[in-house]
Order: sequence, then structure tokens, then C-alpha cells
Amino acid sequence: MEFRLANRSARGTFAKVAGAALLVVMNLLFSRVASGQGWQYTFGAEKTDEGWAVLQTEDHGFLVVGFGESFGTDNDQDIFVIRTDADGTKLWSTYFDEGYQEQARAILATADGNYLIVGNIISEFGQSENVYLLKINRKGEKIWSKQFGSSNAERVQSAILDKDGGFLVTGSIKAGVDNEDAFLARFDAQGNIAWFKQFDLSRSDVGVAVAQYPQNKGLAFVCNGQLNGLSSDIVLYRLAQDGTAVWERRIAGSAREEARDLVVTADNGIVLTGAIGNNPNAYAVKFGFEGDKLWETSIGQAGIEEESNAIAELKDGSLILTGLKVVNQLNVDIFLAKLGADGRILWQKNIGDPEAAEEARDVRATADGGFVLTGYNAQMLTSFNDLILVKTDGQGNIVTNQLSGRVFRDLDSACDSDANEPGLEGWLVMAEQQGKVFYATTDAKGAYRISVDTGRYNVRAIPVNLYWDACIAQGTTVQFKAPYDSIRIDFPMKSALACPFLEVEVATPFLAPCSDLDYFVSYRNIGTGRAEKAYVDLQLDRKIRFNSASVPHTLLSDGKYRFQLGTLEPTASGKFSIKAEMACTGIAEGQAALVSAHIYPDTTCLKADPNWDMSSLTVSGTCEGDSVSFKIKNEGQGDMESARRSIVIQDAIILRQFDVQLKADEERTIKVPATGATFRIVVQQSSGHPGRSFPTAVVEACSKGTGSLSFGKVTMFPEDNFDPFVAIDAQEIKTFALPVELRGYPKGYRDSIIAPETDLTFKVLFKNSSTDTVRRVVIRDTLPQGLDPRRVTPGASNFSYRLEVTSTGVVKITLDNVALAPAGNANTGFGFVEFRVGQKANNLPGTVIENRATVYFDYQTPAATKALRYVVQKFPDFITVLTSAKETFMPGLQVKAYPNPAVESVTFELEGPGFDAVALRVLDLNGRLVDQHLFSGHQFTWSRNGLPSGMYLYRLESRGKLINSGKFIIR
Repeated sequence: MEFRLANRSARGTFAKVAGAALLVVMNLLFSRVASGQGWQYTFGAEKTDEGWAVLQTEDHGFLVVGFGESFGTDNDQDIFVIRTDADGTKLWSTYFDEGYQEQARAILATADGNYLIVGNIISEFGQSENVYLLKINRKGEKIWSKQFGSSNAERVQSAILDKDGGFLVTGSIKAGVDNEDAFLARFDAQGNIAWFKQFDLSRSDVGVAVAQYPQNKGLAFVCNGQLNGLSSDIVLYRLAQDGTAVWERRIAGSAREEARDLVVTADNGIVLTGAIGNNPNAYAVKFGFEGDKLWETSIGQAGIEEESNAIAELKDGSLILTGLKVVNQLNVDIFLAKLGADGRILWQKNIGDPEAAEEARDVRATADGGFVLTGYNAQMLTSFNDLILVKTDGQGNIVTNQLSGRVFRDLDSACDSDANEPGLEGWLVMAEQQGKVFYATTDAKGAYRISVDTGRYNVRAIPVNLYWDACIAQGTTVQFKAPYDSIRIDFPMKSALACPFLEVEVATPFLAPCSDLDYFVSYRNIGTGRAEKAYVDLQLDRKIRFNSASVPHTLLSDGKYRFQLGTLEPTASGKFSIKAEMACTGIAEGQAALVSAHIYPDTTCLKADPNWDMSSLTVSGTCEGDSVSFKIKNEGQGDMESARRSIVIQDAIILRQFDVQLKADEERTIKVPATGATFRIVVQQSSGHPGRSFPTAVVEACSKGTGSLSFGKVTMFPEDNFDPFVAIDAQEIKTFALPVELRGYPKGYRDSIIAPETDLTFKVLFKNSSTDTVRRVVIRDTLPQGLDPRRVTPGASNFSYRLEVTSTGVVKITLDNVALAPAGNANTGFGFVEFRVGQKANNLPGTVIENRATVYFDYQTPAATKALRYVVQKFPDFITVLTSAKETFMPGLQVKAYPNPAVESVTFELEGPGFDAVALRVLDLNGRLVDQHLFSGHQFTWSRNGLPSGMYLYRLESRGKLINSGKFIIR
């Protein structure tokens, strides 16, 4: 059995240098430290790389800038930019080298959807430093760059967007041999200087940060200088829009006072943050609009250094601060604190590996109520840093422990890892702790990674079917006693018996009249044995005409085609597509079309249930002019030992209930009048029948030529596709119009009610509504409580994708090379992905399942689908029963309803007990209430009042109890 514990990875300079060759090849070292509730990413290579500014992008991802020495060819500092998605997964990284040395200090989102990097540049060795402006697009491509400065050195500290589309930059400028002045400059949106203000406060001054008041009320500007001796002091200004001083406030004592950042609050106050004291504490102070000090707070422990580098105001007026905390001589952590609007300390904490030094330089609030930080970390005994990106929850928590390893096929059944043993892709690994479960899906190499907090966990890999045996069958228990730890567990999987296990999926995005259709078929062998001479039979709906296929095929019969797959080795997979055409006439909105795929061999190698009588029922349905004919056949090898219940559903009403007991090869025909309704038959298999067969057949809109046709009822119930070797695409003709849409199959009785044993297939439809080609689409679906993340299986799509189950049950689907054409191109601007998920085993009647998905297109604002809502009830109890005669629910009561059929009215006579009040409720065949009346006594005459001709249900109730029900017909 392979079971390795690696408590802490290699540390120090040696580990960093040893990996240098690989890092150069990769261009970017990317190591995930945590995920889920909070996470930490490290970016960099063999030299110093630091993050200075971060922002959350409109796609809920992150853009980080700083500088790095690890990239380029001239071994100097270059601008370093990384863009990630909402999970911290790198989308791209790049660097810019336009001189001898470049450093980034700020990243700003411009009004045109691009980004402006503001920092410093030394064009050539020996020259002075100048302001550097670099505009890039969403993909990290340069739009323009400019430099501003003189022969004196100008060094940028920070920058913000101006209200009119320009931006403000602050920093320091050389003003003599040993002197620097603070400066504040305004640029327009094109990077042209509008004005430049210089502030001479003392011998050495620097402009630290600037913020803007709303409604053009001016600017807040903070500087550091040496006003009182050699230590740093703070000067705060309120300025007019043109940079003219309105008032000045100074914080100058005998010790160090140093500002690092400021924010203008929603109440027009100013809060600045930094460090105070010679052994400093983090510091925050608030001034009112007129310069009156409102409060000040010192944050930290005596004798321990804390410094605050950045501040942000939250929606509720509270404040978040970050910087560094010197825990001891060998450990520096990120300092993080939250203050109330009144300066009270709500909480504070330090984040960091005890064997590394970390410092945060910037902080922003995130859309989900958490925080994102950037800065650097450095391992002990090395001066080299890496850029870090940290995401916390709203309490500043991150998860830092890692479970990782491989799930692989143990070819020699020795329960160990050999060099030639392949990884198993798409397998689920779960870590469980006191009812909480964390998931991960293996990648193409069988690797997995789960981020967890401290504590004890049972970790196990879930076999995909009974043909596999896990060497660690019950999983293994591990414990994390401290943060920033790692444990590796490999899971060998051996063959329980050599047998193929084939799965197939078929789907098309949507159905529209007179349209070209593309059906996509995917298949895989998730068994342990080779599938010889595998093939797929595809049956098209009669309304669909076959045109061509991407692979060779054979026509078997009308609408039925066979596709030979050859030999499928274990873990092999593939896909093909079919081009078809929907009919132009004879179809209606809401009408359904069914296309089925069946992959062979479909036999099981498992031992049969000893209670199974070897029978196997199949059903089929046809429209025969004046009737709908259903055939039930026992295609098994044994006679049915007991009768099984069967039902016929007319639209949304159970029309007939009867028992079926057939001998081997015996057939029974059930006929019902063709009324234009949708008729479905459902039959139970004998006890112990292998698999999950659900014999059912449906006939829609069969009519003798009289009466209305019923549509929209087919997809209320599932088809017989619960076994993995059968897939049925059942869709209603309904044009896809929304930018993103989530469709569920089945849609449920009356569009919501499903049985607890019903699996749900979700289809996410998406189309490009932008003017640019979309290259990457990510779909996230946080599964509701009633669905089981362990029972998620991938379905068909018109693009290649990777499906993962992550965190506590999030389905993440990534499509990396989609090439969705811009809006207006109907043929290539859309896509779809399906996945199936089973319900949890303990879902009780009344359980509500509400699901929605969010779609991320490249760098656009994510689009959320409307929610689908299901309610779990026992099948078929939730279906209204249409009885062939009146049913009375009170002893001694007899009810007459006449005439029946009727033309204008129906009289109800009650013989037996008298009632003070009787409620008459009239329902249509969909169970919807169409009329109701309240009467007393023994007789009431009901009038149709314009109701159309047809069959109706009635219910008589007294004091909330059903006393009689039945049906009548209006001609």
C-alpha cells in the first residue's frame, strides 16, 4: 500500500536554487497553497519578485502588479503582471522591460475596460528615475507606455483614478543633493500631464497617497517628512481639485510617525494608516472634512513590531488594514486587522508560514465579502522573495493545509506505485471531518489536491464502479495540527474483475423549427477490462433528418444508425458528432423530440441478485390513428414470479393503473383513445433487476383529427436512461434566447416535482454577447444540499472541457479553447455543457432543490442563470389520479353528478349526511383549479360559464376534508 506523509516541503535556499532550471523553462512558478474558504498563491522564480498592488476584475478574478527579477534576459527589475480567475488560477502572466529598471506601484481599471500601471522607470543605467505609465488591455498586451520626469529623479509611491477619467500620481522628486520634496501630479486619460505640485516640508519628503472626495469636493493627500528631528513625521492635506491646499494637519512627535496609505470615507472623513513608535505599532487616525481629529488607534502588542501598509473602507463603513507583523526574529507574518467606523478594533490577526517571512502591500475588499492581499514571501535563510496573492474570507481566515497525491491504476495489484502505472482521470477524492466534506477531482495524471484547515480527516478515493477495488478501501485518517502543513496520500486502484463498463452521452444545445442541428456523442470505458468491438446505436426522432456524421456509420433502419468504435481500453474515451435537420412543418412550440444513444457491450459482469427472476421488461409506444398503443414485453430469460404495478399517465393525470405479470417472451398491449394528449406508460421491473432500468415510453399529440393537441408534458418525467450505457436527449422545441440559461431534465411534474430516485441532468447554455471572440468559458455551480457531489458525471458538450468537483461541492467546468464568435454570429457564438448529478440518499418528501449556475466569459462580468427549483415527492403519489368512477371518502354518502357528458351544466346530488358547507372545486386535466363554488344542503347545479369543451375533474370537500371526487365531460 502506498501511503506517504510529507510533513513540510523542502525549505531554504537549496530548494529554491535546485528548482531554478525547471522554473526558467516554465517561465512562472505556480504553486497553490490553499483554496476554498481562503487561499494563498505564490508566483515567482529563482530571484526576487514582489507584489505591490491588486484589484478585483469584473470577472471576479484578480490582477496583480509588482516587479520581478526572475524574468527577461538582462537580470534587472521588470514590471510583473499576473491575472487569475476567481479561484486564483492563473489565466496569464507577463512582464514588461522597456528600460534598465522598472517597478510598478499601482494598477488602475480605466473607463474603457483596460488597465493602467503606474510606477517607476530608469531608462538606462546611470540615468535618473522617472514616472512610468503603462496601459495594457485585458489580455496583458501593451496599448501604450509613457515616461514623465526631468533630470531630477521622480519616484512614484501611489496613484488613483480621477473622477473625470484621468489619474493622480504621488511620490517624491529630487530637490538638491540631499533633499527630496513630495509631489502630486494629475494626468489626463491619455497620460498627458495636466499639473504638477511640489511640496517642500523638510529635508526629505515623500508624497505617500492621495484620495478623492466625492462630488468634486477636493483631494486628501498625505506625505511623510522629517519635521521633528531625524524621525519620520506625517503631514495631511485637504486640497482643492487643482491641488491648492485648503488645510494642513501635522502628526509630529519625538518618535517615528509614518503614513503608508489613506482613504476618504463615505462620510467625507479621511482615515490614514501606517506605523507609529520607534518599535512601531500599526496606526490609524481619522480626520473630519474640516480637519478635526475624530479618533486614532494604535494596533499591536508591546515589544512586537506591526506596520500597516494599506487600508480600504468596506460597505458598512468599517475598515480593513494590512501590512506586516514581526512575530519573532525568525518569522514575519502578514498583519491584518478590521476596525469599526469609530476606530474600534473588531479583530486582528497575523497570516503566515512560521518558517517564512510575509508582508502585504495592498488590500481590497472582494465581491464575496472577503479580502484580497498582495505582497511577498521569503523562505528562511534566503534573500529571494516570491510574489504572493492571498484571498481570505470576511474574518480574515485562509486555509493553508494541503492533501495531495495520485489516484492510479495498480496494474500488478501490489498496492504500490510503479513507474508505468497510469493515473486515473476524473476520479473523486474526499476528505471528511465531522460531517463536513471537501472534494477534489483528479486531473489527467491522476493528481488531486484538497485544501483543508487544521484537524482530523478521513481521506478516501471513490471507486467509479464495482469493477474497481481500492487498496485503501475505508480511506485513511490524517491530522493537521498546525497550519501550512502538507500530507501526501496516493490511492492505488486495482481490478476487482476484468470487465468493461461503458458510458455514453448524447445531446444537442437546443431545438428550433427548420434548423440545422448538431448532436454530440461522447463515450468512455470506466471499467477494468477491454471492450472488444464496441459500437453505439443512435436512434433519431422522426422529426429529425440525418445529414452526416464525423465518423463512419451504417444505416440500420429508419432513423437508426450504428457507429463502430473498435476496441476501447480501460479509461479510453472519445466523441463524435452528427449533423441533422429539424423539420420545418408539422411541429409546434413545446413539442418534444427524443434522440437516444446505446453503447455496446452493455452486459454486466457482476453476479446477479439471487432474488431476481431473470425477467426484463421493455415498453414501446405508437400512435395508431384513433388510439395510442403501448406494448409491454418480457425480453428476459425468466418468467415474472410476481405482478408489478404499471401506470398510464395522460398529460399530468394517472389515467390507468394495472398489474403486469408476463412469462418470458410474452407481450401485452395496452390501448387508450387518441385524444391529442400526451400519454406515457411506466412499468416496474422485477425485484433484483440489475442496473437502474426505468421502462417507460411516451406518445405525444396523437389525435384522430379532433380536439386540441397537448405539448410540454413529455419532459416532466424521465426516460429510461438511468443506466450509463443508455443516453436519451429529450428536449422541447424551444429557442435558446438568453445569454446564459440553465435547463434541467426532467423538468418535473408540473415543472417542479420529482421522485427521490430521479437523477437530474443540467444543461448550461451560453452565448457570446460581446463584440470580441471569447476564448475561455468557466461554469461554476455550487450544488444545493439535496444533490450529491459524489454522483456527478460529465455529459455531452460541443467543446472539450474539464469537469471538477471542488471545495464543499462546487462543480467547476472549464472550457479553454472555445472560440465563441462575437455577437451576431448565430452559428458559432454559442455553446453548451451537460452534467448529471444524483440526489442524496436521505432526501425526504418535501425536500427543495434549487440550483443555478454562473458563467464566466474570458474577462467579462459573470452572468448567472435563473434558478431551477425542484420539490422531492414519492412517485407516483404526487400525480393526480383520474378514476374511472366517482370515489367517495365518507361512509353513508352517495353522490350523483348528471348529466355526464353535459352541455351547459352539471347537477350534484348528495344523498346521506347533510353538510353545512360544501366546496366544489373543478380542475382541468393538468390539475389546475378552473372554478370553485361553496354551497350547503344536498344539491347544487354548476354552470360551465364559458369553459371550453373537454374532460374535467371535480372535488367535493367539507370542512377541509375530501368527501367525493370524480370526472365529467363538457361537450
